[in-house]
Amino acid sequence: MPITMGVKIEGLNTLHEKMKKWPALQKKHVRKGIGKVGQQMVREWKISVSGPRGPRKVAPRSGDMRRRISARFVPGHYAAVDVGMGVPYGPVHEFGFDGIVNVRAHTREGSSVRAHSRHMRMPKRPHMRPAVRATQKRMPTILRNQYRDFLRELNRIRRPD
Repeated sequence: MPITMGVKIEGLNTLHEKMKKWPALQKKHVRKGIGKVGQQMVREWKISVSGPRGPRKVAPRSGDMRRRISARFVPGHYAAVDVGMGVPYGPVHEFGFDGIVNVRAHTREGSSVRAHSRHMRMPKRPHMRPAVRATQKRMPTILRNQYRDFLRELNRIRRPD
């Protein structure tokens, strides 16, 4: 069963309800701005799971975690982007783990190893939370620039050349 992580933005549903009454051009630009925020979040997140191993870095082995980070618009919602990762071990790296895990039967160097359980301790290596904080800092600028683009397009429509 996959474990999911998410960030809740207060007021998002209120914004969605208000946007239902907005003109199509305004909705388009807000949605574009929200999409850019999602893309920025993906970039920051990929940076935090890449690079050299450190005390709080996820060590890239196969690159699967990095490849599986993506953003998509939430269907039926004007102002929501779902940024996620399709690997079940992501939360273990994010929050750490200290407990018992079951190990399946397998072979090691030609000899069979029976199924057993063992204690596992994984220190937390946050990768999503630093990306969220970095994106939060850039979000006002991203949205402000998109609003400026909206006003430019609106002025072009009102004053045809």
